[in-house]
Amino acid sequence: MLYAILSDAVITCTSSLTGNPDFGLASTMISKSYLKSAGTAVYAPSEAHMQNKMTFASDIWVLAVIVIEMLTGVHPYAGRTVNDTIENIKKGKMVVPLPDYIQGELKEMLMNMLNVDADKRPTAKELLDTELMQFQDQIDKEKSRADQLEFEKRKQSEIVKLKDDEMWYLWSNLDKRQDCTQITSQQWIEMENELNKEERGTDSQINEIRKKKIDVCQGIIIALSDGQEHNEIKKQAIESGVVDALLHLFNTYPLESITQSHVMAFFVFTYNTSKEIDLLIAEKKPYPSLIRLLDHQ
Repeated sequence: MLYAILSDAVITCTSSLTGNPDFGLASTMISKSYLKSAGTAVYAPSEAHMQNKMTFASDIWVLAVIVIEMLTGVHPYAGRTVNDTIENIKKGKMVVPLPDYIQGELKEMLMNMLNVDADKRPTAKELLDTELMQFQDQIDKEKSRADQLEFEKRKQSEIVKLKDDEMWYLWSNLDKRQDCTQITSQQWIEMENELNKEERGTDSQINEIRKKKIDVCQGIIIALSDGQEHNEIKKQAIESGVVDALLHLFNTYPLESITQSHVMAFFVFTYNTSKEIDLLIAEKKPYPSLIRLLDHQ
């Protein structure tokens, strides 16, 4: 935990590697007085008080003070008054010693960062190159990988649940099928529009759009899966662009997001149909999209 706090703080302070290494404190001061232009005096190192200057090394000192105060709740140079604190800073006199749980390389690093002599303080790059920081970086990367794996696991679990729920809904509603002869051309066009709807917005909005597409597919399955040919109805649906929309979905959707409802909605157009319907579907050049489904797990 201590290492993580220091690591994050060093990285924040050090964009020294990208051209803006400080908290803004070491920037060129327009005002004649650093202490008036750059903030609280008790967070300024000895060179700011004695020489009225700030350098990148000054930010390293400031960083150490902030980290120690975060860890202990006490300013390491705290005096009874602000002036007392400033005098302690000038002398490098730490009033509050580091607690016992800050030991080893971490303690040595912080003490070096607080060196009264700015030239003897480590640079940001030197801090990031220490074994301690490299170790923390490795921990952060491992945690990031673990978080990503956990996210993917939850995502897969949600997909499986969605597929289970949709198939239960489908089979439980087969006996409530709509008479497909009652579906109008306008309704087929509306289904095509829904299947082609762009998926954008928040995660919740995208999930809602995808759910509606599944609902459309299930409606098609329920309407056309009564064992009858319904060639004229299928022709009407194909001419409305429904099959094109399904093939586009097969070709562009992440494979793990393609469900049984999507696939079966296409299948009902190919089952128990006339040669005319077969030819209409063949004209859509469906094979690249269908071949892609072979990689579906």
